[in-house]
Amino acid sequence: MANIQPATGSIVEGVVWEITEAHREALDRYEDYPVSYTRKDVIVESFDGRTLTAFAYFARPAGAYKPSRRYLQQIIEGARAHHLSPGYIAFLETIPTED
Repeated sequence: MANIQPATGSIVEGVVWEITEAHREALDRYEDYPVSYTRKDVIVESFDGRTLTAFAYFARPAGAYKPSRRYLQQIIEGARAHHLSPGYIAFLETIPTED
């Protein structure tokens, strides 16, 4: 698993998707909500400066978790596919894995 951890002065880049209720229900099942993850609203700022409310999944219990090497590679590939910043991708590449 991977998890968002608050840290002063840091950012999390990502992609915001508009989804249906059926999509949210499918994501909830995939993330094992509410057992393994909780879902929380987050305020995000788009690259064009708009402020949006979205939701993100947070691991339960809260803590600093290391993703598997395979899962982190999927995150990095997704970041590249969606053209996240090179600096953020470089940061992702430094995250230690559990294996």
